[in-house]
Amino acid sequence: MCGFSLNFTRVEQGIVFLLLCFSFIFFCNACTSPAERIEEMIVSLEDGDPIERRKAALALAGARQEAKAAVPALIVALNDRHWKVKNAVVHALKRIGTKEARQALQSQVPYYISALGHSNPEVRWFAADGLGYFGKDGKKALPILAKTMHDPNEAVRNTAAFSFQKIRAATKNGQ
Repeated sequence: MCGFSLNFTRVEQGIVFLLLCFSFIFFCNACTSPAERIEEMIVSLEDGDPIERRKAALALAGARQEAKAAVPALIVALNDRHWKVKNAVVHALKRIGTKEARQALQSQVPYYISALGHSNPEVRWFAADGLGYFGKDGKKALPILAKTMHDPNEAVRNTAAFSFQKIRAATKNGQ
């Protein structure tokens, strides 16, 4: 016998288990190149589950310039029928920032502006939120966002005001 015992409490066992899991995840990610992870996210943009598509778009947003190869797939994903996915895609394109991504974003501004008039407050909220990601490219939306700040729904009003400020600041800073 080695003279010591491994009597862990349940909490200690849980902590050890989590540490092993995180070590495994870190090791697996370390074995995958950034290009392979980007490719995995591109494939995930076509997943049947909108939650997975949204997570993929957000991961690509976090990768910024490293995700340039994903721009064509993200442009296709702009047609996603789920607003949460669509907003994540807009966010990703804005963060990646290539010329092709900016052109795609500019084409979406009228769509988002028209969605501010939708009867469903959740759609109006996502439209107001999404416009905030456009930066100076969303300048055309400022008048309608100003009107949307009087929406009957408080969340829509607040989000419209926040996006209005983001676009105005980006316009002043040239972003």
